[in-house]
Amino acid sequence: MHPIPESGLVLGRMLADKLGVTRGGRVTVEPLEGDRAPREAVVAMIVDEIIGGEFLTSETPEPH
Repeated sequence: MHPIPESGLVLGRMLADKLGVTRGGRVTVEPLEGDRAPREAVVAMIVDEIIGGEFLTSETPEPH
């Protein structure tokens, strides 16, 4: 199991491949709850498998 980084996103390999991003790349996310303004987040880690979803984060990226 991989620890969740203090900042940034952890993406599953399949999602990272679909998005064409690598570690250190930036993606735009659109939250489904609260402030739904699109925001940018850095890909902190890519893992081969994530249980329960396509990505994880320990923070809420700032809106831009």
